[in-house]
Amino acid sequence: LFALTRSCEDFLEPPLEQLLRQLKAIDDLVNGWLCEQLTTTLAGLNSPDDLFNFFDKLRGVLTSPEGGNVEDEFLDPNSQLGVFLRCCILAFNSMTFEV
Repeated sequence: LFALTRSCEDFLEPPLEQLLRQLKAIDDLVNGWLCEQLTTTLAGLNSPDDLFNFFDKLRGVLTSPEGGNVEDEFLDPNSQLGVFLRCCILAFNSMTFEV
């Protein structure tokens, strides 16, 4: 999985089924929590607004809000997963939703 997150260039997104297989290979430690969260979240996207809200939440994972608790954990934007999420957010921001 980390090999897939190392580079955003020439990255071909795997189909959901393949991604879930890869996640399950590393997700045994938390009893499938990550796969469950991913599939539940994706199933809940019913409108463009839901998609915008999803990416807004991803941005929140990368930055500590003003006045946030010290105990709250946020993902380091410079970690491998942080860089991957930033690439996903950048790709989403470059999409056009105009008809």
